[in-house]
This record gives sequence, structure tokens and C-alpha cells, in this order.
Amino acid sequence: MIKTTETILYALKKELKHRGITYQEAANKLGYTRGAVSSMLNGHTGMTLKQLINILDLIGGSLTVNLEGGAKYKLERFNDNIKFKKVK
Repeated sequence: MIKTTETILYALKKELKHRGITYQEAANKLGYTRGAVSSMLNGHTGMTLKQLINILDLIGGSLTVNLEGGAKYKLERFNDNIKFKKVK
């Protein structure tokens, strides 16, 4: 589970960077402090489902993650939840 969490956090950070969104910009858009965003994305504090949904919304509503062993999963916002489904 820890490796999965680390992999998801890494993918979120990579996607934010790819989109040119700084932690400060993310914080401003999400109503968090820059420190809170940094702590969440670096795994220093836990992230609630709502916070994950908010970050997914910021990057377009979905994120594809390559997990250890080659499995690929897509996280998608689904109403007030997240679908985590395997991608072929």
C-alpha cells in the first residue's frame, strides 16, 4: 500500500509540473496554504478523499498511474468519489 500511495503522489506532482501548476498556484485555487499542498503531495500529512478529488479536478479530473509490476490504473473523479480502474 505504501508504494501505491507514493506512486500516486509522485504521479500527481508530475502532472502538476507538466501543467505548469506550482504548489502556490494549486494552493490559491484550492483554498489551501502552499505548505499544506506541499505536505500532502510529499506524503508528510494524509490526504482526505475530498482533497484528492480537488487536486484531480485541478488537473482535469483523472490521472493514470503506473504501479509496480507494470499494472496501469486510472483514477477518475466520479461524483463525490474516485474510481480506480485497471487500464489495459
